Amino acid sequence: MTATSQQPAPGSLTLWGWLCLLAKVGGIVAGLIFKAVRYPFLSRKSKTKRSFHHYIAYEGMIDFQSGLSAVEKHTVLPSTAWQCKSFAHGNNLPYEKVTLHDGTLAFLLNGSSSSTKHALGLNPFTRGSKKAAALAEEMIVAKQKANKVIVYFHGGGYVAAILPQHLHLIYSFEDKPRYKDGVVVYVLAYGLVDEKANHYPTQLRQAISLLDHIINTENIPPSNITLMGNSAGANLLLSVILHLSHPNPDVPPLNMKDDEKFAAAVAISPWCNMDTSAESMTTNANKDVLAASALEYWGGNFLGGRSLEPWNSPLQAPAEWWTDLKVGELLMIYGEDEIMRDDTEVLCKRVQSAHPQTTVYGLPGESHEQMAMTKLLHLPWISDSEKIYTAWMKERFY
Repeated sequence: MTATSQQPAPGSLTLWGWLCLLAKVGGIVAGLIFKAVRYPFLSRKSKTKRSFHHYIAYEGMIDFQSGLSAVEKHTVLPSTAWQCKSFAHGNNLPYEKVTLHDGTLAFLLNGSSSSTKHALGLNPFTRGSKKAAALAEEMIVAKQKANKVIVYFHGGGYVAAILPQHLHLIYSFEDKPRYKDGVVVYVLAYGLVDEKANHYPTQLRQAISLLDHIINTENIPPSNITLMGNSAGANLLLSVILHLSHPNPDVPPLNMKDDEKFAAAVAISPWCNMDTSAESMTTNANKDVLAASALEYWGGNFLGGRSLEPWNSPLQAPAEWWTDLKVGELLMIYGEDEIMRDDTEVLCKRVQSAHPQTTVYGLPGESHEQMAMTKLLHLPWISDSEKIYTAWMKERFY
């Protein structure tokens, strides 16, 4: 398979841009202080059951999403590469950086933390590089044993890098990664979009490039591969699944045998439509951690002027496109309090009707990516979505 995978470096801020960013952050903080002062009065009038911490955490997320540009987010948030390396080092997890023939970047992580005690010395300037080398060496051995693969596409509206909570999600939120022997994880570091770079279908090309590498270079059959994605990553996952049976004319097909299928796929809070006209965008506006204005901005950057079509908005796919999916089990989870609920509900019913191996959970009282947001915002409970998801993962990978 040949492909050109555009992944230019994210735009950078000028001095004036930095000053504007600092002003915006100051404005967001000031706004949150005002909301904190106003909370006691709002809580008396509102029917919401949100605690003070819950309310401020959600408001802060919405203000951050809506208040910063794509380039500003690229500037203030650590990259996917940095997050993967930091997660690997923190969990003593063997890993390897993978650069594909078209320039696509991914990270290969072992399924379990290493039990090896590395003698790294006391010099703080060399410990990091020595540990990286030791973990990379262990990954060589782990690859030879690999017989099950998880391929993960992260969320973030296509404008933000992976979060630590997303990496913990891959491993069922365990304190230490501990899947059984032979399990490895690929994390795609797809190109982040802004007004000028990495527009659709760049990420679909990169996802297909990674899968082509796993199947045709690493010789892992699709039947041993599980695809996972949340939010924008679930949008990408569904786009990949559609592309396998109904190829996007702008993206190379994946070289698979006709009778081959992926083992399973998991779509968490999928962003299934770039249009924001659904009624739940308004009715759930005060319940969710997302804002419709942020979705419009992110979607506009992602599309880069392209029209809606099945591979960027899976809800646009004809019902019959879901009947010949090259995937076995399909698990779809979303919250009833999401602003994207209406679109997601329609899509889930359509897919479930056409693909009997689909299991759908629409969970009352949960907002977008509730299981990951609960961890990110330090909310003191375990969501139903987390219980369902972790049970599903542990049955297959523990």
